[in-house]
Amino acid sequence: MDTPVRARRFDLSQGEHTVELAPEHKAGLFLLNGELALSGTSMQKGDFALTEQEQNLAINASSDAVLFAIEAPDPAPYQTYAASRH
Repeated sequence: MDTPVRARRFDLSQGEHTVELAPEHKAGLFLLNGELALSGTSMQKGDFALTEQEQNLAINASSDAVLFAIEAPDPAPYQTYAASRH
């Protein structure tokens, strides 16, 4: 099944990284392990962040880290659960 939604895992070593996201998408980011700063905002294991219309994320990992991302088009080309409830 084709879907415009993409799930990815990033295994990041300590240091600076740039992660490219799909254009015209929003992303939910969950830090599975480690500590990092995401565009200057500190995150620790278990933290969640949302991005909108960002294509490049600046990440500074203060330790090895595992980041999970789900990217979805913005606006969604399908009816979302939230839209179906209104």
